[in-house]
Amino acid sequence: MSFGLLSMHDINFMRPLNTYCGIFLIAPWYDFDKNVTLKPNLSKLYACALISLKLLWISYLILTGAFKLTFKNMKFFEIGFYCLRVSSCVVLLLVISVKFALCSNQWKSLFTKLHTIDTNLKNKGKKETTWWRNFYFSLFVRHVVFLIFIFNMAYCWKTRVKVLHLQMVAGNAMTEICYHFVIICFLSCVVQSFHCRYENINKELTQLTQGSGFFQKVDTLGRSFRLLRQCVRIFNQLFGSQILLLMLYYFLALVQCCNGFYTMTKYTNTTSMRRYIFFSNFCTIFFVTVSQRSLVKLLYKILFKGNLVMAITYMDSTVKEAKKFARICCKLQDNFNRGSKEAKILVKLSLLSDDFLPTFSAAGFFKIDKNVILGLMANVATYIIVALQLDTGESKVLKN
Repeated sequence: MSFGLLSMHDINFMRPLNTYCGIFLIAPWYDFDKNVTLKPNLSKLYACALISLKLLWISYLILTGAFKLTFKNMKFFEIGFYCLRVSSCVVLLLVISVKFALCSNQWKSLFTKLHTIDTNLKNKGKKETTWWRNFYFSLFVRHVVFLIFIFNMAYCWKTRVKVLHLQMVAGNAMTEICYHFVIICFLSCVVQSFHCRYENINKELTQLTQGSGFFQKVDTLGRSFRLLRQCVRIFNQLFGSQILLLMLYYFLALVQCCNGFYTMTKYTNTTSMRRYIFFSNFCTIFFVTVSQRSLVKLLYKILFKGNLVMAITYMDSTVKEAKKFARICCKLQDNFNRGSKEAKILVKLSLLSDDFLPTFSAAGFFKIDKNVILGLMANVATYIIVALQLDTGESKVLKN
């Protein structure tokens, strides 16, 4: 199978990515041909092993005094946010591992429905005509750019932070950032596949004409639309908690990073620990807050599809694409006589589509759309002000 020809319109394009993400417990070990999960008992043991390894590594850093040395040059507010960040990463790994091991039926249901949709839309076997438009080409480029940035961070840590224990803590943060990057790439891929199928449904709907196969085609498109809504619901069950924890992590990282900018510029006796804080958080703030206005549009789309902001943007655009279904049904009614069977079924289909609009949510706490990005930025700004005030107050107390 050639990676350069795989099309996102055929769910089988996820085979290589699914195998890759299965190493990190993000995606299940799945056989696309037989539509079954592979070695469920072994996957549970593998999940337990990775959880144990992560907990042992955290325990080792605590027992060797690495975290204590890290906290030595931090203020109280920074220590609190750093502990919350580490805790959110541990909880994220636990949640991913548990769902990897125990949610095999939901994964099977998701892929089964996507296979059915592809059969209805005749997407089976679709290929890309040009390799640079392929998903895996952009994924490869993103990974190359990301690894260059990570190696640059590692070089900065090694040259600026001479203490071995601090380098170990920095390495722990770097592995967490890499893990988050892979998670968000997979989330973006799944959401993009939903978006492609909504586009296919709308395209097929606009091409409907009166004929013998009209009612059968409408029935097929309606069933595919309902199945996609069920796929989004399963996606929320599988990844809602992870998205919530990722947003919490990046919120904490953004506040800590911006606070680090302030402390580095205000205090002339900047220590190596503060340099570490700056470089450890800069990668996070870069990959989360990069905006379309700061880069050429093409470069932005190819290189930085993997950040959390773009994943949220894909979810918002998928919902908007689904809403077009009802509008297209209303427009098509003008092509048929009022009161005809074709017009009546289109009215019924448009009303039915309102009940099956997709909604992405973060574990049921809130809906995910572009407003979430604005809300996140507003909360970050608020907590930065609070952090700066607390840091200033603590500095005055220490001086006195």
